[in-house]
Amino acid sequence: MDRDFLINYQKKEIEDQKVIYEKFISGDISSLSRGYLDYSKFNQLQEPLVHADTMTYAFDHEKIWSQIPFAGTLLIPITNCTKKNFITDHSFEVDEIPNLIELAKETGKVQFVLMKEPTMYEGLDHLDQIFEELKPPMFTVPWDSFYDKEIYYQWKQEFVDMAYPSYATLKTHSIESIDESNKYLQSVVRSHMSIYMQLKILKWEEAIEFIRDYIYHDPNKISFYLDYLNETLESIFDPFKANQNKSISRIRAYNGNLENLNKHPPTVEIGRYIMKKLVTRPQSYYGCVTTIEHYQDNDLYKLLDSITKGVKARSKESVDLKVRELDVVLDNLWNEAKTLDEQKRYVSYGATLTLGVAGFLAESMMGFGGILASLGFAVGDKLLDFKDASVSRRIIKLINKDFVYNIYDLQKKYRIK
Repeated sequence: MDRDFLINYQKKEIEDQKVIYEKFISGDISSLSRGYLDYSKFNQLQEPLVHADTMTYAFDHEKIWSQIPFAGTLLIPITNCTKKNFITDHSFEVDEIPNLIELAKETGKVQFVLMKEPTMYEGLDHLDQIFEELKPPMFTVPWDSFYDKEIYYQWKQEFVDMAYPSYATLKTHSIESIDESNKYLQSVVRSHMSIYMQLKILKWEEAIEFIRDYIYHDPNKISFYLDYLNETLESIFDPFKANQNKSISRIRAYNGNLENLNKHPPTVEIGRYIMKKLVTRPQSYYGCVTTIEHYQDNDLYKLLDSITKGVKARSKESVDLKVRELDVVLDNLWNEAKTLDEQKRYVSYGATLTLGVAGFLAESMMGFGGILASLGFAVGDKLLDFKDASVSRRIIKLINKDFVYNIYDLQKKYRIK
């Protein structure tokens, strides 16, 4: 990809975003109920939309194939890392890109989104096919369009001043140690800056104070803490208002490290546990396709979509009913997997999947334990109060208030054969 191509690509993306955001700011949000991205940029989007956990390879040595079947469409973020570090950042290899593109074109089961501005991908030729054939949109949020620009840039400078020199030096050395580019370094710093400004928007003062207290003397602690906060904030400020995949190993890693912090900012519970089941665990493109076909034959996607719609409508009765139906279907699918020759050919193992809901519905669902609490974590059982009048009215409209979590335990394999 040459620079001119990316400059034009970025210019068009910004222009397209501007149309949507101007409508949003003017109060015309009727077309944005599903999120505030242009859905026409994608092929065959199917509900429920689910964000991939692209760190499963780093934490579980598990590729992304096991996540695709349990979504209507799996949204896969693309970072601007080198080919050398690609699998660590994405949980699939560069030579598997053609198969994922085929899935995107033929079925809509996966779609790619750009986590950075297109010009930040300059020189990354291994991504050419994704850009040229699918033209993924930017997944960035122009916060200065939604919030007071003067205040926003004041917060931005505040982070820059705090970050220099300790944090800036740490990030420079850490990115150099994995042979990544200066553009990748810029992307990481911008991501952390965005997290800080989202905390300012939400007026989450205890977390802000914690960052201020430690960023100079212990920048490594703050770098980790910002990554941890992103686990919550990326769900809250989601342009697609989609569901979320998480690996329990990743959550355990954050939990273990947070126990070592000298001070404990308030932990936000991520939702309520509603079901835990064994699901098949394809390890390749062919296993993924086989599992998808079998799930479609058993109406699994209709049930998942119904549960998601029930959550967003805050209908506990509807969610309860569909969860009971899904419970039966998943039991049957697990038992059938042992008898299907095509399934046994490509899928040998299963994994535990914990299903939960987050948001206002979760707060009202008495009788369910919190997801993290049910998995043995000591957490605060509360969610951010989005009804707080201190949050801008525009920002409140952006927030993903109710959604589903799919939490995979990929450490233990359950044999199907």
